Amino acid sequence: MSGELICLLPAGAYTLSWRLKLNGDLSFQGSQGNYGWSVRPVDFSLSLCNDTQASNTQRYLTNEPGISALQEQLPNLTPVRLVNDNWIEYDAGEIIVEEGEKGADLKFEMKEIVSDAWKGGVMVDGVVLRPTSLAQAIGQSLTVAELRERFLQDHEDHEGYEDYEYYEDEFDEDDEYDEGEEVAEELVEVEEEDTTAAAAEI
Repeated sequence: MSGELICLLPAGAYTLSWRLKLNGDLSFQGSQGNYGWSVRPVDFSLSLCNDTQASNTQRYLTNEPGISALQEQLPNLTPVRLVNDNWIEYDAGEIIVEEGEKGADLKFEMKEIVSDAWKGGVMVDGVVLRPTSLAQAIGQSLTVAELRERFLQDHEDHEGYEDYEYYEDEFDEDDEYDEGEEVAEELVEVEEEDTTAAAAEI
């Protein structure tokens, strides 16, 4: 997703943030939650259209335990904070408006196009442009550890919760999570069940 914003701004520093929410904050393929966000981090970018200023950050959108270590290793981790109604704001970057400038023409983008994994379950409320001092004062800033704890607390009673602990133990930082193979295995299991049922009916 991307967009452009043309605005008149007084001199100062401004932060642009994406306001997102994960559907159920789940990562089980085929669930009613979200999926596909544990394969690669999402790239957030903000720049002036004349390319005189630009910033890029990255972050995995999922907060499941197995991703925490990878999250902390990202060189430019996107800052996040919890705001109203459990929306989370992801700071795409900051631009500086100098004295005497008449306006700012901004380009912003959020994308993950490196992997070919199917993705779903992300709700987008929009983007917000604020003075940086105000952006930092709004909501509750969250660390990787705090997001992980929120994830565990939210899903402690969820059926299949133990799978998260198993996933954390088995996750290899050098391996890519191949959801395609997992889906293929599920389809094979379903086909076998259908064949068994058909044989029973005959």
